[in-house]
Formats: sequence, structure tokens, C-alpha cells
Amino acid sequence: MLKKIASGIVNLRGQDFKINVLKKDLIKKKKNLILAEVHGSDKLKKLNWFLKGYVIIDVFSRTEHLKNKKKINRYLANILKIKKKKVFDIINYHHFINDKNHLEIVKQTRNLEPQIFDSIKKKIFSKISNEYKISFEKNKNLEKEIAILRLNRPGGIKDLNPPHRDGYLNYWAKSLNIWYMISGSFNSCSLPIVPKSHLYNEKYLTVTKPGCFMNGIKYNVPTILKITGKKKIFFKVPKLKPGQVLVFSPFLIHGFGYNFSKKKTRSALEFRPVVS
Repeated sequence: MLKKIASGIVNLRGQDFKINVLKKDLIKKKKNLILAEVHGSDKLKKLNWFLKGYVIIDVFSRTEHLKNKKKINRYLANILKIKKKKVFDIINYHHFINDKNHLEIVKQTRNLEPQIFDSIKKKIFSKISNEYKISFEKNKNLEKEIAILRLNRPGGIKDLNPPHRDGYLNYWAKSLNIWYMISGSFNSCSLPIVPKSHLYNEKYLTVTKPGCFMNGIKYNVPTILKITGKKKIFFKVPKLKPGQVLVFSPFLIHGFGYNFSKKKTRSALEFRPVVS
């Protein structure tokens, strides 16, 4: 018996991508509420960028960014067991692995100890705290704090997450999303976002349950398939400069980070501290 499919369309930089999920995985009862206002951090609601849902901040100088990149190069070279670590550049990561190897690497890089990148983390957190007068605390809903090193190969359709909100997972609802791009095409291949979408009412979104499949790949986060009244989910791909950090609400729709570059692996560090 054929499984019934539900489809949607994502648009990135004028290019359409079709996404499919199983109809049986869709949530049928839609809530009439705005999650960011009900379950999000009260501190974030007072920030000057909250209505937009995101902000780009300058954190590292170009020299500091290159130093950070070298540190991450060494870390990833150790995982890949590359002996000549000085010649390895994360931007060429895709030349060192195949699909199978990549999946094994990602299992390690999506669940890292933040202390590995402590100096990077501290400077980003300090900049945000000083700029917006907020502080962070330990996430009591998690066994341990984590950092994520995202690796998206050129044209890697299997390397991306579905359109989603991290805030759908309760343990991220009070957090702040921090995305620091390390390598790739900064002008055209950063993290896709839908501005102001954190204020979309749930009743207008077609969403799957957590732990379901999109385009044949299983994801922990629920997939946002459609937005009522829109033929497609139109993403904005912010232009970043090396050393800048993208900060956004956990309820902002983001993901589907297709890497349009033909020669460069996009890599980024992610932190999701709880706002105290």
C-alpha cells in the first residue's frame, strides 16, 4: 500500500525546492496561539530586534575570526584523523569524506562540549550580554550543555535541516539561537530565515510531529511544510561578514540551509543558551 504524501515548496534565492512528508505525520489539531509570546523568554520580548526576530552583530575582528577558524580546523582535523593538520582547511572538508563518513562525523559534531570552543563562546556571550543587558543560565531541561558544529557540503541536499522552529522542542523554548559562520560563501550561503515568522500564529502553519521524515530523512525537529496564504515558504539568506554572528528567536522559522557554493563547505558554530 502506497503511503500518502503531503508536499510543500521552499524558495531560496529565487530557486524552488520541493519538500515531502507523510500525511499521517501531520499535526491535525492546530493551536490558536503565538508560541513566542506564550512560551518564549520575557527578556527577549523587550529587545529592540524582537519584532524582526533576529539581529546580526559584530563580534570578532577579521584577525580574530581567522584565529577561530584555525582552532576549528585543528579540532575537525583530529576527528578526521588527518596527520598534516596545518594543510587542512574546513572549507575543503567535502574533499575528505563521502556520504557515509559524513554521517559518522555529524554524529560527533552535533553534540559537542561547549568548553572545546570556550574562548569563542565567552566572547560571543559577553558581547550579547553587554549589548542587550541579558544573562544566560544552565538549561535545566538538558543533561548537559551542547555546542554544534554544522557542516554543509556544496549542494549537499542531505546536509540540511527542514524548515523548523527550535522552540517546538520544549527544552529550547526559553533559549536564544546563536549562529556563528566559520567558512563558506558569506554573501550567499548563510543560514536561511523567515523574518518575523516567530510571531506567526500556529493555526496558520502546517507542521509534522517531532521525529518524522522529510524527503526520506528523519529529523528530531518538526517540519514546517506550509504557511496558510503563501504558495511557498520564502526564506531570506542574510549576508554576513567574517566575524559576525546571527542571533535569533528560537521560534523564528529557519533551516533548509542549502549550500549554493560549488567549491566551499559551509561551517558554523551553534549555541543555544537559556536566557535568565
